[in-house]
Amino acid sequence: MECALTEHRRAGRWPPIRYAPGTADLLLQAALVWMRQHRDTASLPMGVADVELFEALPDGEPFLVVAEPVSVNGTGATLTVTACAADGRVLARFSGVALVSTPQLAAKFAGR
Repeated sequence: MECALTEHRRAGRWPPIRYAPGTADLLLQAALVWMRQHRDTASLPMGVADVELFEALPDGEPFLVVAEPVSVNGTGATLTVTACAADGRVLARFSGVALVSTPQLAAKFAGR
């Protein structure tokens, strides 16, 4: 998936870091999209086992997100979600993204 989001960083005395919560949330959203497309269900993230931050995600510029299933069962899935620059460099990786199927949410997204 191609993603882009302008991060609204707060001004302050701390320098920018590799982790920006708003932009990083796109990796979790990509996992939810994967679940919808491949399991035809709405889901919620329940946890992330490991986070690797190599470079800051682009602020307002497009980057690619790859969601790869590790395990899938009747009520959920575990994925590895990787953010990459257009040239293929790995920027960040969330491993062990645990999702739980939440069918009651499906109606909220119907028609969108």
